[in-house]
Amino acid sequence: MTAEIAIMSRTAVVLAADSATTVTSWKDGLQERRYFKGANKLFELSRSAPVGLMIYGSASLQGVPWELAIKSFREDLGEEQHDRLEAYPTRFFDFIEHHEKLFSEQARNQALFNLIGSAAYRMQKMVSDQNGLNSLGDLSTLTAEQVDQTLDVIETLVNATPLHPLITEVDIANATAKSSASFIEAAPESLIIFQNKPDRASLVPKFVNTLIKYAVKDFINFSDLTGVVIAGYGKDDYYPSLEVFECYGFLGDRLIFSRQDPRNMDAESPAVIQPFATTSMIDTFRM
Repeated sequence: MTAEIAIMSRTAVVLAADSATTVTSWKDGLQERRYFKGANKLFELSRSAPVGLMIYGSASLQGVPWELAIKSFREDLGEEQHDRLEAYPTRFFDFIEHHEKLFSEQARNQALFNLIGSAAYRMQKMVSDQNGLNSLGDLSTLTAEQVDQTLDVIETLVNATPLHPLITEVDIANATAKSSASFIEAAPESLIIFQNKPDRASLVPKFVNTLIKYAVKDFINFSDLTGVVIAGYGKDDYYPSLEVFECYGFLGDRLIFSRQDPRNMDAESPAVIQPFATTSMIDTFRM
C-alpha cells in the first residue's frame, strides 16, 4: 500500500511518500498484484528549477519503470526552465508519448494485443454465462447457431456501453485496424470457443470485432493506473502550485491520462494538505 502527501503553503511545497510499490501481471484475464518495498517515488523533474514529481499506483508504464522515463525527461530538459509550473507536466507527458526508444511501436502494439487478449477471456465468459454454462470448457456443447445468437446479444450490450470521456471512437477504429487481422488468424487456435469447431469459423470476424470494441471500452477499468503529482514553481511563479494526473498507459499510439483541477497558492489561499493513494493514516493525523 502506498501513502503519500503534499503540503503546500504560501512559502513552500513539500512532497512525501513511503517506499512500497505494486507490480501487476495478468493471468487468465485477471490481474495479479505483488507488493515490494524499497521503491523510489519522489524525483526532481528538473535539474535547475524547483519542480518535484511523485508517483503512486503502478511503478511502471507499459513495462518501462517510471523512474527511467522521469530521468530520461530530466536529461532532455537539461537547464531549460518554464515560466509556469503547468508547462512541465504538459511537456513531460508529450515527451513520454513520443519517445520511440523507451516506448517502441512494437511495444505499443504488443500492449494493445495483450489488452485485447485479456478481454478475450472475459468475453468468452460472457458467452458462457449467457447460456448458463458452468465453465468455458462447456462452450463446445453449444451449436453454431447458439453462439451466433449469443454474439448478437453481446454485441448489443457492448454497443450500448458508453465510452469513457478519455476514450474516443477513433481509438476503437485504430485498434480494429491494427489488431483485427491478427486476432482473426489466431482465434481458431487460441480461443476455446473456436478450438476444433470448424463450423464456427464464419463467426470469428464477428467475435473479434466485438471483442476489440469491448476491450477498448473497458480499457480504463483494466489498465495499470499511475498517479502523477507535480509540484513546485515556474520562473514567474511567486507561489507554489500542485498538479495531479492519472495515467492509464498507452492505447495504441495514444497516451491516456487525465488532469485534475490544479491547486494554485496565492496571497489569500489557506494551506493545502492533500493525501494520495492510501489516505487512512494521513486522515487520522488530520482529524
